[in-house]
This record gives sequence, C-alpha cells and structure tokens, in this order.
Amino acid sequence: MSAVEPLSEMNLPEKMIDALFKAAELIRSYGGTVRLITHYDGDGLSSAGILAKSFMREGVSFHFSATKNATPSIEEFMRETSSELIVLADLGTALVEDLEALRRKRKLGVVIVDHHDTAGRDSPVMKEDFVEINPRYYDYDGTREASASTISFLLSLALRGDNLDLGVYALAGAGADKQLQEGAKGINKTVADYLVGEEMLRKEVGVRLPGESLERALYLAVEPYFPGMSGRSPAVRRFLKELGIKGEWSFEELPEEKCISLNSALYLYLLKRGVRHEIAKLMFREIYWASLHGERVDVEDVGYEINAAGRAGEYSVGVGYVLGDEESRQRARGLRQRYREEILQRMLQIEEKGGKVLQNIQYIEVDRDVYAGTLAGLCMQYLFDPEKPTIAVTRAGDEVRISARGTWYLVKRGLDLA
Repeated sequence: MSAVEPLSEMNLPEKMIDALFKAAELIRSYGGTVRLITHYDGDGLSSAGILAKSFMREGVSFHFSATKNATPSIEEFMRETSSELIVLADLGTALVEDLEALRRKRKLGVVIVDHHDTAGRDSPVMKEDFVEINPRYYDYDGTREASASTISFLLSLALRGDNLDLGVYALAGAGADKQLQEGAKGINKTVADYLVGEEMLRKEVGVRLPGESLERALYLAVEPYFPGMSGRSPAVRRFLKELGIKGEWSFEELPEEKCISLNSALYLYLLKRGVRHEIAKLMFREIYWASLHGERVDVEDVGYEINAAGRAGEYSVGVGYVLGDEESRQRARGLRQRYREEILQRMLQIEEKGGKVLQNIQYIEVDRDVYAGTLAGLCMQYLFDPEKPTIAVTRAGDEVRISARGTWYLVKRGLDLA
C-alpha cells in the first residue's frame, strides 16, 4: 500500500501531511543510527513502539531511551552517541531552543512528534533538517484531540502505508493519556474511524470495568472509583445481591435487562456520593476493540498496561509489547494489575483519612511520585470537592514534587495548571 493512500483519505490539514512526509524522508534518507527519545508514560512508550516498529520495517537502526523528565537535557542523551539524527516523541516542543543550539553545534537532524503546549509559538519548526509536528499548530487540542502516539502513527504511515496495524497502539496511547474518556475527538477520531472502516477496530458503547467477574471488577474498580464499595468485598456482594446479579458472572454473560439495571444502579450510586454528573456518565463510553495475539482486547486496557510498564521503570517492556513480544505483553499485564492494586489501597487510605483542604486548593501527601498524578485525578473526581484543583505532594529527601489535577469544568472556567 502506498504511504500516500491512508493519509490522503483521513482529511488531515495539508500542511500537517507535508510535515509528516518531510519527517519521514529525513528519517528514511539518514544512513546511521537514529537516536529515539520519548516520555516514559503510556503515550510516550506507545509512540516509541510505533516508531521503533516502523524503523525496523524500513531497515532503519535506532537507539532508544525513555525519560521521566518532560524537559530533559538533550545534550546529555546525545553525549555518548555519534548519531546525527534525533527523533523525540511526547516531548520536544518545549526544547526547540536547546535543540536548535545543539543542531548548530554538531549538525544534528531533528524530528519532534509532540502534542504539548507550544509556549506561544504559532508555527512549527520546518527546515531541511529540523521538522516539528505538533497538532496544536493545526488548531487541534493536544490535550483531548491528539496524542503523541496518534501523531507517531501518522508518521509511520508517511513512512509506509502498510503500517496500519500499528493504529491499535495509537489509540492505546491516547487512552493512556485520558483522551478517550469522552469519546474519540479530533485526530484521534479521524484515526479511530479510519481503522473501524478498515475493520481493524470495532466500536461499541458500554461500561469499562475490566475484570474476570463482576464481583472482581467492582472490587478492583478505581476508574470509576466507587466510594464505600471499591476494595470492599462485602459491600460489592451486597450491592450485586440487591440487584439479583450473580457476582461470578462476567459482563458478557449478563442478561440485557440485568445489564441495564446494573448500569443505572452504578450511575446512581456515584451521584448519591457527590460525584458530578459529567464524571459519573464517563462510565458509559465508546470502547474500541481490537484483535491482538488472537485475543479480543480493549485498546484502552492495552494503553494502561503499557503505561504500567513505564511507571514501573520497565521501558523496554512497554516498547516490547508494541513490537509484539508475548513475554513483554504478559509482564505488562502483571504490572498493570499490581499498579491497580497499589492505587486501590492508597485510595482506600485517602477515603478513610481525607485530604487537606485550603481556601482555593485541596491536597494529599503521596508516598511515591509514580502514583501522584493518578491519585490526584481520582481523588478530584470521586472523593473531594470538584470545585477545587487537587494537588498530590511527594517528598523525596530535600525535594518536594507536585502533581496537580483539575476537572474539565474548572479548565473551562479558566484554570491553568501549566
């Protein structure tokens, strides 16, 4: 399949398509080892896997690293390599000046695939040896409408049109970045619709509660989190018994009338505990199903599994998952399960002890920064006052690390946590 064909059918901005093909040609024509650097989370590692697989298919050698720092020292990454081409994904737009200086210093080629804030710049870098691709320059919301993995997938299509199978991981990365909670929008929707049309994905609307049985799913539920029920087996059994539903049933085995009854009961449960309507309704959402390794999987679950590998510092596992390594996939699943259990235990503790409430903010103290962002987001949505931003504070020696979250409702009213 021609590289032009899928991209031309997606109705993307012409200038963006030009940038994708320019970046693809820069990568394709480079004869040495590409230095690939990405962020360490689910979106970053999905991007890394998509690009790595694309490079391998194109016969391009690469050296990969992931970083927790959104603005790392690029010079340090490049110090021990002779590579003259660097590709950054899920970061880079904030480093344009540093990259320009390094490019002049050692004649470096640069490709940036990012979706974060452009810091006031209204046009991307577009030079013979420096290409920046960021959806924000083309009037897309990089927070909700396009992830780095989505753009990495488009770049993979610019390299060769038969990389369509990597689209699953584009949506996985977007899901890991919470961009699919209210349904796919913008470029995410463009990609999802195309893949559905190609029968590579199937879209359904339902409740996202992963688990082997209903009882297990509700017990482990952290997103949505059910105050007073998540993590409490007796409460889960009592809830299901009142509905006349067997806990050992799976969602697939649930009769339609019972499914409707359960969905309504869960929604009302959250509302009665003070959860905002717009948060509670996120239970009912688009679910994109794909076939991976002969198994039907929810692409958001794939993203969360890759994210768990990144949070555990096992970056090669996240990338290996995308590359098709079965051992990496099973390892990521185990890490995701452990991550959910760790989050659940901390949510139970916070639910019992509460947070610290100040005039304009509320905050919690977290023992490990790897859980901070997730806990801040969940507390804000399901436990605390949704009218105030929630901050998670982690102390590490003399260092204090902060992760902040605000609802879309607050963002629409002008909240800026950047």
